Amino acid sequence: MIEQQPLASQLPSDTAIWPDWQKQIVAVLLLLLIPVALYFLRPVLAPLLLTFAIAFVLMYPIRWLQQLKLSYRLSALIVYFIFLIVSLAAIIWFVAYAVGGLVDTLQSARDFVQQLFGAGSGQTEGGAGSRFSLDFLLDGFKALSIVGAGVSLLTSPGELVAAIVARISRFTSFVSGYGFVIIVLLFFLLEWPRTLGIIGRRIPAASRREYAILLQRLVGLAQNYLLGSLLIVLFYWLVTAIIFAISGVPHAIVLALLVSIPQFIPQGGGLVSAILVFVVTLVSGSTTFAINRLIFAFIEMVIFMLISGTAYYFVDVRIYSKSVNVPVWVILVGIMAFAAALGVIGAFIAAAAVAILGELFDFVLKKLRGEDPYPGQPEPSLFTPSLAVTEVVEPSQLETS
Repeated sequence: MIEQQPLASQLPSDTAIWPDWQKQIVAVLLLLLIPVALYFLRPVLAPLLLTFAIAFVLMYPIRWLQQLKLSYRLSALIVYFIFLIVSLAAIIWFVAYAVGGLVDTLQSARDFVQQLFGAGSGQTEGGAGSRFSLDFLLDGFKALSIVGAGVSLLTSPGELVAAIVARISRFTSFVSGYGFVIIVLLFFLLEWPRTLGIIGRRIPAASRREYAILLQRLVGLAQNYLLGSLLIVLFYWLVTAIIFAISGVPHAIVLALLVSIPQFIPQGGGLVSAILVFVVTLVSGSTTFAINRLIFAFIEMVIFMLISGTAYYFVDVRIYSKSVNVPVWVILVGIMAFAAALGVIGAFIAAAAVAILGELFDFVLKKLRGEDPYPGQPEPSLFTPSLAVTEVVEPSQLETS
């Protein structure tokens, strides 16, 4: 009988095995490297997270096209170009609407001033009001405003130039960030099967089942959060569209969608949506009620806050508690932390990120105790198709063939 040699004796003589203390030092260094890498990747971290979130959503229509017997690459290209056209159209429409709203607001302010001084001057046909015309006051205020603007420009021209430069830099940063997301998104979608195969080959075969289940559970958490958020956004979209349609706000469906998008942010999105309701109704006004725009915007905001505050306890809390299964106070702390680190994108992904970190912590804790994180669960076919696509051919196989 041939005795089985130990694994250490089967290895080549020039292979050095690290002792435990070296492995522990390397593990600590790798853990310290994570926050350092995050710190230096801060400028591109938010666009990368946005890219991954968009790719996660676009995977659903890609899989649907694959069910129609289309290849993955062709499905990814079709979905990508549809997303590119829709996003460009949305940006162009938003810019045009913002410019038009600004012009309408300035026009409304001018009309309001004219009506105010017109009413004060008593412009009526005949009567005593015609003898006490206050038009000279209106002309005087116009002259004073022009003189004040000229004096301000002459005394501190740097403030105007700085404001213009700041707005131009914001626009250029937005364009560059959008271009970065679009380019990375294309290659990420096209190379996703190959990327998944590379990850699978890096994982040892003995541990592949656990990591495949872990990745599947993480994707499930993100999917549940996304679906829950979509349900909440659709609910507030419907409610806001009904409010806008009844009160005579033009483009009620489109503007209601714009107002409901911040509801992706748990707890904090309602305040942002209420502010957007005030701004949108102040700019657009009402085609049904002849009322001052400022008063109309305030009434609309109050109605929205009453409805959203009531719906929060009956709709939002139930959906979020079932989707991510995380206490509300933990989500609030996560929103503050991720928003401080990543801005708006961090606030959007905070709830899902907290749930994913909790799942990772539970996995690591069980591995440290020497337990099976998922006892009795079979390995999902997550890496198997990708491993078949990215199989590496050895040089010896090329020689024999």
